[in-house]
Amino acid sequence: MTKLPNEQLKWYKHLTSTLEAIETNTHIVSINEAICLLIDSLIKQGFQKFTTGRDYYYTLKVFSSWCREFKINLVSQLSKNLLLDFFEQAKNKKKYSSYFFKELKVCIRKLLQLLFSKGLLKENLANELKIPTKMQTKEYIPLSSSDLEKLANAPFVAMKYYCGPWKNLYNFFITRDLSILRLLIGTGIRSSEVTSISLNDLDLEAKSITVHSKGNQFYIKPQRLIFIDTPAIFIPLKRYLEIRPRGPNNSLYTNPYNISLRPPSITRIVKKYARIAKINFRVYPHLLRHTYCSILAQRGVDPYSAQTLMGHRKAETTLHFYTHFTHDEIKDDWLQSNPFS
Repeated sequence: MTKLPNEQLKWYKHLTSTLEAIETNTHIVSINEAICLLIDSLIKQGFQKFTTGRDYYYTLKVFSSWCREFKINLVSQLSKNLLLDFFEQAKNKKKYSSYFFKELKVCIRKLLQLLFSKGLLKENLANELKIPTKMQTKEYIPLSSSDLEKLANAPFVAMKYYCGPWKNLYNFFITRDLSILRLLIGTGIRSSEVTSISLNDLDLEAKSITVHSKGNQFYIKPQRLIFIDTPAIFIPLKRYLEIRPRGPNNSLYTNPYNISLRPPSITRIVKKYARIAKINFRVYPHLLRHTYCSILAQRGVDPYSAQTLMGHRKAETTLHFYTHFTHDEIKDDWLQSNPFS
């Protein structure tokens, strides 16, 4: 069994207790035991313990709860028709987003493949399932140019209210947060990618940053370049580097004690300055990413170039989920391309 830190976590306690029971009884029959075995195997393969492991646990908990409700406790009871019934019911539930539904499909396929490889299923149900698709219905409205400008300059507004003995500390936060905001707005980078940048990833001469893309699948490029060759991004970054705390931590963005920032910290920073800028709707890092990609499309950037800059797996993602045109813009395009114009 793989040893994990932080034994206070509820899901971890359940995982370890189930795995200990499996070690004493090698005959795995329950769905709950199979789920815990899958998570343990993923951790042994090198997946993140408290991101991937936790996500798989809580996602598959939906499936195990459904099985328990219909008195399906044994692996041997699983069948193709039963799984199709589960997915059909899950697809019709409004509380499950299309993203969660997609994650649910991936997790259950992994579970079925593991059960087949262990000889606990006579056939590989994962290959036979034609799972229904839940379409993305959420519409993202990008920020306007005026709101983007207000957000990009919000740290300067906040500076007016910081004074007294803590002024130097406040100046650190403002300088760091200004650099983060400008990077998010000017490159469309993900919050997780911001926190994964190290000092070694910076190339100040070429004015570029090597970004480590999310995921570890073979079809996703592990790295891509983003460009900071504009004063609005480059100057705040240089000012931040001058006051960045020195220490063994090599992460680019840290707190005053040289401890790396995490993605939730990036979200808090964006929300904080959105309030200061008096933007009267919810603003979060991924909305800035949507906005950036929409601007690329509106300015006629080639779809392949946009896909490369955004780090998308598929060009369809760039075209379908991140491009937002108004009716007037669509009408202008129609007028320009109409043969009678």
